[in-house]
Amino acid sequence: MSEFRAGHHAFLWNLEKRILPDIAKHLPRWVTPDTLTVFGLVGALFVFVGYVASNLAPAFLGLACLGLVMNWFGDSLDGTLARVRNQESPRYGFFVDHTADLITQILVGLGLGLSRYIELPYALLLLTAYLAFVGHTFIRAHVFKTVQIAYYSVGPTETRLALIIANLILFFLPGLVLARPVSGLPVTVADFVCLAIAIFSFGALLFHIYQDWQALLKEESLALRSK
Repeated sequence: MSEFRAGHHAFLWNLEKRILPDIAKHLPRWVTPDTLTVFGLVGALFVFVGYVASNLAPAFLGLACLGLVMNWFGDSLDGTLARVRNQESPRYGFFVDHTADLITQILVGLGLGLSRYIELPYALLLLTAYLAFVGHTFIRAHVFKTVQIAYYSVGPTETRLALIIANLILFFLPGLVLARPVSGLPVTVADFVCLAIAIFSFGALLFHIYQDWQALLKEESLALRSK
């Protein structure tokens, strides 16, 4: 995978690019990239438990927020630490990192759907939309030799931050979020927002696929004319 480029265009990428190497340089030697990957997965498990336990008490949303921060720390720093210490292993790192990401995405999506706030079908629809972008990312990686980290300036870090903000809204404004948006509509505001984001995501993905298709069609047409 060393010939692949990384497509970083997220809102917070420039900030992370400055602070992550400094954090990695100050980590103790016993902390390895794999240690950070496991730490991130433990964070994802905390998110899952926090969402499910919110059925017992809304305060468990705090555990979900903690898990999201842990997941960001582990997921963002494992590759950075390997680069800082010149311990990069592109194929192994790619496999471990993206496998951990897949497990994280499933845990967070299922946890949200098993919480007291979002009905499972809407959470699974949102998870499907997210995984569809992930699938498209790997298709693009093969075709364009670019691993697209963010789409429309939104990447994993921005997604985690949005979830933390959503958790705070769910905790502090439950009356607003859980109210029904339209009389007789069988969804809460939280469900409706989840559904709207999923529909928008599918639409954005289709638009992105169309753009890539047009670019490839143009390239292929030029290649055929040059023969």
